[in-house]
Amino acid sequence: MRSVLFLLAASAYAQTVTPYSAEETSTRTQFLSDGTRVAEKTVTGHLYRDPQGRTRTERVISPGTPNETLIVEIADPAANVRYSLDTRNKIAHRAPLATTKSRVAEVVPADDTASQQQYGQESLGQRMIAGVLTEGRRIVTTILPAATSNDHLTVMTTEMWFSNTLGLTLSSTVTDPRAGTTTYSITNIALTAPDASLFQIPSDYSSSN
Repeated sequence: MRSVLFLLAASAYAQTVTPYSAEETSTRTQFLSDGTRVAEKTVTGHLYRDPQGRTRTERVISPGTPNETLIVEIADPAANVRYSLDTRNKIAHRAPLATTKSRVAEVVPADDTASQQQYGQESLGQRMIAGVLTEGRRIVTTILPAATSNDHLTVMTTEMWFSNTLGLTLSSTVTDPRAGTTTYSITNIALTAPDASLFQIPSDYSSSN
């Protein structure tokens, strides 16, 4: 799992200057013991970046459910600052922009389960997605029985397609027998500069450090 988290974190914090607007969707599919297929859309959102490298993400967590939550973040690498917008209370929470290294450190488990996991990687070559060139990679993680309550190996497979031009993973599929299959995709990509107002704090918001 550590390799997967590292690649996802690195893609999320890549510092390139190609502007874009895009939409993202994440869906998890599980099969119950009686064979019922359950599909849950866990995240929908919009992504933006301007020519100066500033980014804006708008994500709806658990869309269409009572727990639906809108999360908006604006990041400015040049100023080394990140704003999390509380859209209900109109508060902009300011914090230093985490580097790729420190971000990865947050998601790597602190226990010894990593020593009970085995990893394998292979290149999947290149592929065009929505007119953007991507490079694919398959990561197979084998979790030994000692690391879980199971009495057999658990094999998790991740396939991801990464764009060096955009610094984004445009498509990924994670298959985990414990949690089902999670698919992530970025679509409706426009390689033009978004409106500058998207990267500014609304005038009716207060600021909190």
